[in-house]
Amino acid sequence: MLRAVSTPLAAPRLQLNDLDGTAFALEARRGQVVLVNFWASWCRPCVTEIPSLHRLDAAFTDTDFNVVTLSVGENRERVSQFL
Repeated sequence: MLRAVSTPLAAPRLQLNDLDGTAFALEARRGQVVLVNFWASWCRPCVTEIPSLHRLDAAFTDTDFNVVTLSVGENRERVSQFL
């Protein structure tokens, strides 16, 4: 059962490179709202939700809201082919 937290909790450290090799650090987005989504190309529900996450991110382009999607357990080539 989920319960509300009255005091915001700090996000864990998350530092990766994107498909272009550009460094991404969640810490750099402190103070913003970041939706982190973990997905895999073999996961049908994940594949179904990716377009809506893209639309959500595009709808909030000029705000402090960001969508970050992270592929789980797949290499760069497979993710590139999928996208």
